Amino acid sequence: ILVGHVTFDGPKPRICGETNDFVSFTSEISSQYDRDHPFLILDVKGMYNRMMNIELLKGMKVRGKNIWFLTCVEKVEDVFDAFNTDADELLIPYHTVASDDELREIHAVSDRSFPVLFVRNKMTYTGKGMKDTKKIVNKMTDMGFTSVAVFDLSGTLTEEDWNLLS
Repeated sequence: ILVGHVTFDGPKPRICGETNDFVSFTSEISSQYDRDHPFLILDVKGMYNRMMNIELLKGMKVRGKNIWFLTCVEKVEDVFDAFNTDADELLIPYHTVASDDELREIHAVSDRSFPVLFVRNKMTYTGKGMKDTKKIVNKMTDMGFTSVAVFDLSGTLTEEDWNLLS
């Protein structure tokens, strides 16, 4: 398992630049960061190939940290698979979920999952093209989600936008 900087091609992540071994990286950083902040593991290969990599998380721990796992989730069954690992929270890319009904079902079975929106030029990637981010956030709230993560890939959301989204 490798650790490195990530860049995005649309909503698909890819590792760029140097990589490090996960074990040596986590042992080095676990003492440097506040224990109250979660440790995000982004399943680059799983998201790029649209196939969750459960083996990635099995037995993966960072001492004193909650593990947040961001990977491709299409159906509610994927959520059950993800929680058969050491993940504390599951971040679900909105553009990979099969449908809004599937996302509602995910919300009904898990209070440790929340959607992630990948935004470029103030528009959110969905399974059906780009949609208005504010409308998508409102839809997530209407579904009952109390948390939504937003990755502003283009850096175009203003302070006013962030205030409206929160």
